[in-house]
Amino acid sequence: MIHQLYLKAYLENYNQYKKTCNSLKLSYQHALEIGIKPTYNFFETEVFDALIIKLSRSFDVLYKQVIKGFFKLKEENNVTFIDTLHLLEKLGVHFNSINIINLKNFRNRAVHEYIETNMPELYKDTLFFTDIFFNFETEINKLLLKENIIREN
Repeated sequence: MIHQLYLKAYLENYNQYKKTCNSLKLSYQHALEIGIKPTYNFFETEVFDALIIKLSRSFDVLYKQVIKGFFKLKEENNVTFIDTLHLLEKLGVHFNSINIINLKNFRNRAVHEYIETNMPELYKDTLFFTDIFFNFETEINKLLLKENIIREN
């Protein structure tokens, strides 16, 4: 049975995470309006840089707090990233695991190896992986609803 204090803390983290996702959605819309082009001015690069940071943080929180927290609620602790993806698939979450692995790799590259050489390519990847993130997040939310962890708004 789920420990009620842990569930309460989990739901508080989840609600904070959802607020972060709302900010990510706004940044994503702003970046889509700018679009992909050969060159960017300073303010346009700031929009994409903010999107990269928000995407990276959102992915970290989704994985480390929402997903891993879910498995802690289910008493499935200390599983690797790949094992987590397999467990999600077994629970009926629909996603392309290669895309999620690539999203994680993109996050690592964008955060740790950021070099301003090919901005259009980086920004194109940012838009692509933000879309993948939102689709994955939607599937995770469906799982949390199905498991009665969260309620529909």
